[in-house]
Amino acid sequence: MHVHASENDRGLVGSGHVDFPGIVAALRQIEYDGFLMIEGFGYSGSEPDSLGALYGDLAVSPEDIAYQGASYLRSLLQ
Repeated sequence: MHVHASENDRGLVGSGHVDFPGIVAALRQIEYDGFLMIEGFGYSGSEPDSLGALYGDLAVSPEDIAYQGASYLRSLLQ
């Protein structure tokens, strides 16, 4: 089983309106021990009409979403 972690704008986890500290607390309360999967919009410079380019912050790369998001979630889990 896994839980998708996604920000309200599919950008950097922890940068929007989703209450991730509350979500982590609820997962701890039910003793969840599965995976947290970061879900975001990626983009490609060669695809200017991709969802990531249309809705996302182009200053935030797909790698930022993955690595910075994972770092943020780890900080909540410690």
